[in-house]
Amino acid sequence: MVKEAIACGLPVVSRDVGDVRQRLTAVRPSQVAGDSPEELGQALAEILGEGLRSNGPEIAREFSSDAIARRIVGL
Repeated sequence: MVKEAIACGLPVVSRDVGDVRQRLTAVRPSQVAGDSPEELGQALAEILGEGLRSNGPEIAREFSSDAIARRIVGL
């Protein structure tokens, strides 16, 4: 769901699971929150307070079939 949100230009707030931290490195605005409800709530409040869409569609190009194929061929 994180990749889909990135591709749609939505800001993302997530816990640090899987490759989320890596995926969100260049996505603005976004946050990787701590595990407590308070930390998650604070991150959500900050991101929602900005009221902005993210630069996700630019970042999502790295998930395209062509980009993935190039990485595979490069291996």
